[in-house]
Amino acid sequence: MLLVVFYFIWPLPFFWFSKNVILPTIEVLSDAVYRAASPIRVLIEINRLDQINKNLESENNALRSELAKAKFESYLCEEIKKEKDASSAAGFEVISARVIGRTSYGVNQSMILDKGSADGVKEGAAVISQGYLLGRIVTVDQRKSELRLIFSHLSRIPAMIESNHESGLVQGGLEGLMLNDVSVKAKISPGDKVETSGLGGDLPPGILIGTVSEVLGIKGGLFQSAKIESQIKPTSIEVVSIIK
Repeated sequence: MLLVVFYFIWPLPFFWFSKNVILPTIEVLSDAVYRAASPIRVLIEINRLDQINKNLESENNALRSELAKAKFESYLCEEIKKEKDASSAAGFEVISARVIGRTSYGVNQSMILDKGSADGVKEGAAVISQGYLLGRIVTVDQRKSELRLIFSHLSRIPAMIESNHESGLVQGGLEGLMLNDVSVKAKISPGDKVETSGLGGDLPPGILIGTVSEVLGIKGGLFQSAKIESQIKPTSIEVVSIIK
């Protein structure tokens, strides 16, 4: 009570004591606390910046993924357009399909397509790529189908030489595409185009298969054979056309 009364009577000593003792003491203590807490604040700031960096990196990866997806979708659209243009030029009505899987059991090569019976795909339908025969559908589900490539050893395609309509059978295998069972009297020359004949009713006629790269000669005195070169590379195909 005396101090309070004294403060109101003569406050100058209290101001002097506060200015010269209390405030400097508080500043010293505050500075000491600040210095002691600095490493902790640094660690907290480093942790905060590290978290921000991780978030930015995650967002960057997501944006890269979206950009790659957009580029791939744009590429697929271009490929679908090319396939439709090539099919229209050949006079075929087609269903565009994406390759969603590839299988290879020895030389039994096939692809899985993302179109099935719900899209109008039928078993036995011819499949083309870049205007060339790629194979035909062997199994059909509601939403997908299996394409057996002409390069498979199980593939048998009735074919003919475009220039003289001599018929034969294109078969796949380890040696590549072969045109077999061609009459010994038929004239075969390198560069001759080979296309589907339509015999048997499985495939429409006039689908280009490839060109003769080498004539192998006569087998057994009745037939001759030739190697066929196709311009398509199955491993790089992403979009195909299924003939309706």
